[in-house]
Amino acid sequence: MIGSQSRDRVLLALLLGLSLEGRLVAPFPNTAPVTCGYQPHTLAIFSTTVCLFQSCHKTSPGMLNVHIVPHSHDDVGWLKTVSQYYYGGRLDTLSTEPRCRTIHFTKEWKNHLGGTSLITPDRDSNIDLPVIGSLIYCKISTSDHAATEVSTAFIHNDGETSSRIKEYNKEEETHLQYANVSAILDTTFQELKKNPDRRYNQVETAFLWMWLQHQDNRTVQEYIELVQNGRMEMVGGGWSMHDEADTHYQSIIDQMAWGLKRLNDTFGPCGIPRVGWQIDPFGHSRESSSIMAQMGYDGMFFSRLHYQDNAHRRATNTMEFMWQASDNLGVTPNITSEGTAGLIFSVSVLTVAKSPRSQLCLKVVCWGSSADLFSGLLYNDYGPPRGFCWDLRCYDAEISSQNAKDKVGAFLNFVNTQSKFYNTDNVLVTMGSDFTYMNATLYYTNLDRLIDLVNAEQTNGSNVHLIYSTPSCYLKAVHDSNPALTTKTDDFFPYANEAHAYWTGYYTSRPTLKRFERVGNNFLQTFLVDACYRQVCKQLSAMTGVANKDSSKLDALREAMGIIQHHDAITGTEKLAVAKDYAKSLSSAVQACGDLSQQAINKLLIADQNAPTVEFKSCPLLNISRCEPSETEDDFIVTVYNPLARPVSHYVRIPVTGEQYMVTDPSGTSLIVQLVPVPEPVHSLEKSSVPVKTELIFHAVDLPPLGFRSYRVSRTTPTSRPGTSVQSSDTTIGNQNVTVEINETTGLLKKITVDGVAIQVEQNFHFYRAYSGLNGASNRRSDGAYVFRPQANETTPIADSANYTTYKGDLVEEIHQVFSDWTSQVIRVYKEESHVEFEWLINTIPLTSGSGIEPVSRFVTDLSSDRLFYTDSNGRELLERKRDYRPSWNLTVTEPVSGNYYPVTSRILIRDPNQGIEFAVLNDRAQGGSSVKDGQIELMVRNFTVRLKVDDGFGVAEVLNDMEPARGHHYVVAGRVDGDNVTSLAARERGLAQRKLLSPWLFFTPASQWSDGHLREFSGLKSSLGLPSNVHLLTLEPWKEQAVLLRLEHFLEKNEDPILSSDADVNIKNYSSLKQELLAPLTVLSVNETTLDGSQWLSEVDRLQWNITVTEERTPISHRINNFTITLSPMQIRTFIVGY
Repeated sequence: MIGSQSRDRVLLALLLGLSLEGRLVAPFPNTAPVTCGYQPHTLAIFSTTVCLFQSCHKTSPGMLNVHIVPHSHDDVGWLKTVSQYYYGGRLDTLSTEPRCRTIHFTKEWKNHLGGTSLITPDRDSNIDLPVIGSLIYCKISTSDHAATEVSTAFIHNDGETSSRIKEYNKEEETHLQYANVSAILDTTFQELKKNPDRRYNQVETAFLWMWLQHQDNRTVQEYIELVQNGRMEMVGGGWSMHDEADTHYQSIIDQMAWGLKRLNDTFGPCGIPRVGWQIDPFGHSRESSSIMAQMGYDGMFFSRLHYQDNAHRRATNTMEFMWQASDNLGVTPNITSEGTAGLIFSVSVLTVAKSPRSQLCLKVVCWGSSADLFSGLLYNDYGPPRGFCWDLRCYDAEISSQNAKDKVGAFLNFVNTQSKFYNTDNVLVTMGSDFTYMNATLYYTNLDRLIDLVNAEQTNGSNVHLIYSTPSCYLKAVHDSNPALTTKTDDFFPYANEAHAYWTGYYTSRPTLKRFERVGNNFLQTFLVDACYRQVCKQLSAMTGVANKDSSKLDALREAMGIIQHHDAITGTEKLAVAKDYAKSLSSAVQACGDLSQQAINKLLIADQNAPTVEFKSCPLLNISRCEPSETEDDFIVTVYNPLARPVSHYVRIPVTGEQYMVTDPSGTSLIVQLVPVPEPVHSLEKSSVPVKTELIFHAVDLPPLGFRSYRVSRTTPTSRPGTSVQSSDTTIGNQNVTVEINETTGLLKKITVDGVAIQVEQNFHFYRAYSGLNGASNRRSDGAYVFRPQANETTPIADSANYTTYKGDLVEEIHQVFSDWTSQVIRVYKEESHVEFEWLINTIPLTSGSGIEPVSRFVTDLSSDRLFYTDSNGRELLERKRDYRPSWNLTVTEPVSGNYYPVTSRILIRDPNQGIEFAVLNDRAQGGSSVKDGQIELMVRNFTVRLKVDDGFGVAEVLNDMEPARGHHYVVAGRVDGDNVTSLAARERGLAQRKLLSPWLFFTPASQWSDGHLREFSGLKSSLGLPSNVHLLTLEPWKEQAVLLRLEHFLEKNEDPILSSDADVNIKNYSSLKQELLAPLTVLSVNETTLDGSQWLSEVDRLQWNITVTEERTPISHRINNFTITLSPMQIRTFIVGY
């Protein structure tokens, strides 16, 4: 007999758990369709598995259990390219000539599906990176694009501080470059098969995927079995080990999700890591840990943190702690015995009930704190104890009868010392380092001896017990010991390994590559949406035989973007030739997907099946006012694609050569246009004989969400020349929302007024002189790609004044400033905007020998900020920063400037609490920033150390020699914190940041190819209003047959706006009062929630729960799905597999 409370639960199941014909779209490609939750894989290899926690060797109660964790840190990039690291290629095969060339050698391999492919593994490149590291189209095979990850290329075995990992003498560079990742994967695979006790931990999915593609069916099957029985464990799981300072959260999620999807597709649940492994990034962000927690990870291990923080944690035994990585994402409560009323719950499956075969399914998520993550600091960086490295690049003596006693004694001393800093009877000892296990036989043979010899000492009274282990097994052992964990709520920036080595230079290094990554992400998201609709259009148009080809091109772009997130790629800390190789790979992938997106848009715009296909071209050099179609065509179509799920108005700027143009929208209505001169410093960058000196501007109003609108641009005969900008010497520009005033004498910014609030502000470009030292000792540390170390705390202005010219018209008003031969800027206010745009250009700097400089853009206001400023964490939550202060320990200030620099991925701001005024600066790429004095904000725009005699001594052995000009944008949003009484300033900042991150993409087509059979407008959402104003469609991409992956995000924090910081509801099936499908081409049949990455059913995730010493009430977050209505709490991202 069922009680009333049980009846409530059954009723809840009846209401929410019915499925359509027992059908559910599974995120696991190797799973059978399931009705209630996850079912075992249907393949025989997955029928009996003992992996992860179930495969751990037993620990010995009452003893010190030493977890021997074999691993290799295999970077995808850094000193050599990905393919060179994988195949063991030499650095000197990499060309540095400004051209793209063919590959040195090729290999033919058979994939495990039986097909053959041609891979061109060792490519050389040197692309001339213009301004943003633009999309350079080189004729290379798409198979030449190899997955990568970047780091050191020599063996670290000294067991000292992390600074030693990347420090060596320049003359040793060639000697230390040898690495062969394919040999590592080959030999570890063979050694694990010999002994079931052995373990190995595979980190870089990109390299693993390359290796798997080279193996025959039997080898792949044997490797899968090693994973299934727990001998080979996947840790980390991302396509690469991503940087945590310069990366944007969308790109982190994408690269992690892609790596995890590959692992899940290949190995099933045993391939999904339980542990993050961020052992080499140069500081750690809170958002990155929050993302891992939301992907179902139980913990994360890392090795780099501030040297003072490290000492503090050792002194206080807080090497392991609970990282509360979000101020917004709290607990998800259980369903209690009181029934279902008012509860927040998550149901794994929601489908339309139409069939008698429908079944009941109720899964309630009980995660606890959804963004909390156990975090562990490794004791010895990530290397082995001194004297215990045995590999091709190690020179330690092997264990023999002659030295066994000494080796055992040294090891016991090491682990007993280590155990003093941890709170359980378990310690983790990393056995391996950079590119180790190229001779796994040697390493494992000595590890076997070490384990036997140390354990034999137990008969002599030793209490040390050694076992082969993995990070997840160590984590489980610590969990079972139930330690009381302290908490952490801030992050680990900035990182310093010694008093005068603050690793804050890489926040800005190679700014053109950082911008190119943002452009690549913009195109990837646009293309993913197109790809979803293309799948549907293929079904509707009965197209066949294209999907596999299309998928490979899309995968290449995913992988190129995944590689560039690596902690020595986007950071700019690789050699110049490798940076160009990264750009080449991304450029090639963008080109391939560009061809594919052209097919997709053709399918969307052809209303008449007899209409011909049309050509769509992109213009990757628009940021330097170059676009071949608009320069050479007199009559052309501009298709403006909006990748956001809400209407967006966008000012289109395109370079033209004519004197007068007419622009018409799809209805034939003529739009207002304006012609503005290209700034002379930008014009001088042009690398073409076409004399482009003018940009055409028109306003594309309310572009359809997830859709496009096409405009016709026609060159006309000059008459009265309407739309021409008026040149003047006015000192004021603006509109009804915002005005900008410059100083008539100096030409520098003087005041910004927003909604009647006037802020006195001066903006100018300054530079720090780079310190040139000989390294070695801390006080001799040089400035470089990693380290920002100025000679003095004060800056020098590039100029005390600027020459200026003002241009005004119907759409935009702007002031062109020239500060020097190599520094210029445009201050711009569009008619319908409420922010001020600063478009800066830093050209090649004329430096003398032995000098280096770090240029910054500095805003000096009259606000009282009281040492406080705020920066974003990977583009999401804001973190409070206080000058010369750390929340976690008492800081001793050694570098007053660089020690107060933080990564700025999206925005930096200051507030005057007494006036209730905020001043924020948004950027278009990752940069270093600070408020070194009250009322000030500065962002580093470049760093030039090319004239220094040495670099900073952390491994690159090459001064930062990226001399290409850089052009970028800063956007100032200022005013009262509460905004305009309708929308808060924070909400306006976040909305603008989204519009700039995913700005409309322009495609160009000759008008002669267009006909009446082509649609001029399309929306991917049936509601023209788009999503709620606080909800962002973060991801929409093809996943499996008849299924797409959908991520929805509430992009405000809980206290940022009185209205928009509330929960938001989205019904993806009956959206709006018209009961329309949300996604225009799709008829939604099922909605299945997964972890953030999309690899696991959310309802099946069972994360470890921990004993936390400091507890406080946490705000619950929503996991409701009610009749296809999805509820989102502030800062929440939810991921779904949507069947249609």
